[in-house]
Amino acid sequence: MQIVSRDRGFDICYDEKSEEARSLVEEIANNSFFSPTKRSVVVVGGDGTMLEAVHRYSFDGVFLGINCGHRGFLLNDSDIIFEGRLMQTHEFPLLEIESDTDWKDLAMGDVYFNRITGKACKVKVSIDGAVIAERIVGDGIVISTPLGSGGYFVPAGGSALHPKLQVIAFAPIVRNTPFQIMPMVFPLTSALEVELLSPPEEVKGWYDGLELPHFKQIKVRKAEKTLKLAFQRGEDFTARLVSKIMKVKEG
Repeated sequence: MQIVSRDRGFDICYDEKSEEARSLVEEIANNSFFSPTKRSVVVVGGDGTMLEAVHRYSFDGVFLGINCGHRGFLLNDSDIIFEGRLMQTHEFPLLEIESDTDWKDLAMGDVYFNRITGKACKVKVSIDGAVIAERIVGDGIVISTPLGSGGYFVPAGGSALHPKLQVIAFAPIVRNTPFQIMPMVFPLTSALEVELLSPPEEVKGWYDGLELPHFKQIKVRKAEKTLKLAFQRGEDFTARLVSKIMKVKEG
């Protein structure tokens, strides 16, 4: 990801591997479609570029995405540059991840880990102190915000979640036992605690595409900070969810 700073008060982060993104950088820089009143970042690329950008700026400011990627769930279509559409800021919850090693960070999408050996991943999972399962055996687990549900929560068997829902979601990944453990959704005020019963070196985890340090226990809960994303005014998030996550494309 490359960064260009502009005199008008915002930075442009773009995917340097995308020819379309490179061609749009100067158009965005010289176009008056976006007149920020606070610290802002324009992100040109795909969802992965947005994930990299929000972490690069520690989630500070307003992020406006221009999609040049495959899905672009977190970004606007590029025609907003040329049609002069008004923008509106929306706030989304972030997850705070804290491990037993005093490591802590934030995630906007999901937190997941899975086995990296031939042995199954074994975990104990609790929600607000109530034990969901003393021992889940399978490939791993995923914890997600609604905004990130289209990443690994849906492939793990969960449902695509409307991004405006105030919930936190959990799903086992290819679980063997107990069989009745299914994807679950809890209030955003809930705190999920995961105790790793397998040796840490047999498991690898990620959050928003970043590597999760080895741990024996982690807690995932709502963060105090929020994520601010700019979309065209009147954005229909139901239509966005259906067209970019749920709809099966022909061909």
